[in-house]
Amino acid sequence: MEKGLMTIREIAEFYGVSRKAMRLYEKKGIIKPVKVDPANGYRYYSVAQVK
Repeated sequence: MEKGLMTIREIAEFYGVSRKAMRLYEKKGIIKPVKVDPANGYRYYSVAQVK
């Protein structure tokens, strides 16, 4: 993983929500991953998005 990027699990834990909630927020356009790995579909969020 690239430096400065967080997994959906890490960012969900930071916000105190489930990964399912994070996916819903993404679907509604509230937060978007800065990178999605095409090989496995993992979502990555920047540290700046946590601020």
